[in-house]
Amino acid sequence: MKKMKWAGFVVVILIVAGAGIWVALVKFEWEKPTVQLLTDSQYVGQNLTFRVEDQKSGVAEVQAEVIQQGKTTALLLEHFPKGTHRVEKTLTIRPLPPGLKNGEARVRIVALDHSWNRGNPVSLEKSVIIDTIPPQVTVLGALHYVNQGGTGLVTYQTSEDTPVNGVRVGDVFYPGYAASQNHYLAYFAVPYNAPTDAQATVMAEDRAGKIRRPPSARSSSGKVSSMTKFRSRTPF
Repeated sequence: MKKMKWAGFVVVILIVAGAGIWVALVKFEWEKPTVQLLTDSQYVGQNLTFRVEDQKSGVAEVQAEVIQQGKTTALLLEHFPKGTHRVEKTLTIRPLPPGLKNGEARVRIVALDHSWNRGNPVSLEKSVIIDTIPPQVTVLGALHYVNQGGTGLVTYQTSEDTPVNGVRVGDVFYPGYAASQNHYLAYFAVPYNAPTDAQATVMAEDRAGKIRRPPSARSSSGKVSSMTKFRSRTPF
C-alpha cells in the first residue's frame, strides 16, 4: 500500500515538474523578436518598410519613431493579439509627418512579444537621410520631332545624383549615359508602329527612389511635375 502511495506521489511530482518546465520554457520564453528594415538604402524618400517576427509567443507590440536633432517623432504604435507571429508595415514618409524635415535622422523600431516575463523587448536603430524632394531634370538639347521607326538623342542635366535616368518611350526605357557630373545623354528609338502622338519622356530617379515623371503620368503622391516631351510624326 505504501509503495502504491509512494508511486502515486512520484507521478504527481513528475506531472507538476513537467508542467512547470513547460510553463518556464513556453510561457516564460526568453527569445527576443527579430526586427528587419526592408529599406536597404540609407536614403528614405517615400516609404519606410520593416518586418517583425516572433515564432514563439508572438508579436505583442510594435513602435516606430524617428529621432532628429534631439527630438523624437512617433510614427507608429500598434498592439497585436496572441498568435501574431509576423508583422510587416510600410510607413509613408512623403509628405513629411509633422515634426520631421529633410536631412539626417535615426529610425528606431521597438518590438515586444507575448512572453509571460513581461515581454522580451528588442530595438533596432539605423541612421538615414530623409530626402523627399524629387530630382529636377533640365533638357539641354533634343530633336522635337522623330519619325516613326527613327532614332533620337537627348542631352539633359539633373539637380542631383540619379543612379537611374534616361528616356522612356511607351513601355521601353532607354538608359542615359554620364557625359560629366549630373550631365547625361540618351539615345532612344521610336517603334515603326508607334502611334503618331507617341511621346518620349526624360525621367530620373534619385537614391531615395523618387522619380521625376511627365505630367501625363498621373499620381496622387504629389511627385509629378512638368517635363520636356518629344513627339513622333508620320514618316515621309
